[in-house]
Amino acid sequence: MEIKESEKGQNDQKGGQKIDISESHKDSKYSWVVCAAVFLAIFMTMGFSYAIGIYFVVFQDIFEKSSATTSWISSFNHGTTCMTGILYIQQNSSDLGTNAPWL
Repeated sequence: MEIKESEKGQNDQKGGQKIDISESHKDSKYSWVVCAAVFLAIFMTMGFSYAIGIYFVVFQDIFEKSSATTSWISSFNHGTTCMTGILYIQQNSSDLGTNAPWL
């Protein structure tokens, strides 16, 4: 992709800051470390949330409850994991530079 001379240093629409788009920025080794760390964090968080089903029968035996009642354990765990994303955006929408319209 070729950049025209008129596009170099063009103003950003949001903040009006000058952005030099003529330089290409390559990923550093540190950015790949961060990418791997985030992948592992998400993998472990969601893996635990889905792997709790392995203990389903054990929970049924210990608490002596029906399948419907026991399934609330994994539902609550998965629901709270998903809810943290919404709460984070609500709390930090001004830091992200957007208005996060929610119901």
